[in-house]
Amino acid sequence: MNPLQKIIHSYPLVATMRKSYIKILFIFLPLLFFSCFTLRASKNSEPLPPTPLPPLPPEGRLKLLKPLSIDWIQGDRNAPVVIIEYIDFECPICAAYYPILQELKRKYGDKLSWIIRHNPSISHPEAFPASMAAEAAGRQGKFWEMVNLLLTNQKEWSFKSSCTEAFLQYAKKLGLNEEQFKKDLQGVEGIPLRKRILADCLSAIRVGVDGNPNFFINGEKIPNPSNLEEFSTLIEAELIKRKSDKS
Repeated sequence: MNPLQKIIHSYPLVATMRKSYIKILFIFLPLLFFSCFTLRASKNSEPLPPTPLPPLPPEGRLKLLKPLSIDWIQGDRNAPVVIIEYIDFECPICAAYYPILQELKRKYGDKLSWIIRHNPSISHPEAFPASMAAEAAGRQGKFWEMVNLLLTNQKEWSFKSSCTEAFLQYAKKLGLNEEQFKKDLQGVEGIPLRKRILADCLSAIRVGVDGNPNFFINGEKIPNPSNLEEFSTLIEAELIKRKSDKS
């Protein structure tokens, strides 16, 4: 059993609860989500986003599940296969998928692009600050580099009160302007970044995301593959479909 499968099988109760209570979550998640994260992520007050609407119909979902102008995209946005991942940086399963996504990028090259959208969970107290760290690094052109450090070093900062210290160390390692990075993590200058993350969270609700990670391939939600081979099979099928559509 590979590391990803071990992690997945170690959460049977979570999987069962997710299936049983998904309707309840859709009712109460918005209220819990925004109240918890606004308090956790910032000491400054800011206007909350409007109450999220229910999941969109299929045609509306497709619009949100295409590369958007605000998206972080690794690869060509016009690639034949576009993977959108809704992610929680403190989620162990998300971290376990990271090397698989890296291998897929190496394997398929310009045939594949990968989009990350934030979906920090209320059960992971440092997930929102980690998303802030990624966005703050992105403001200085190092989003994907920070993502790499957050996911490969997750055990260093996860569930620790000193996570900010770890993020500052990563910023220094990446050669970022540390003072600007600090300002972006907290205070007024960080408000646009918080709103950017919450926008992703709203889109997650509207397209029917029910946990982390959630993957979409060319706008279609897929069951989370348990290994590289299963993920490759799905991508190969999509490449064949795209080739068939052109012929």
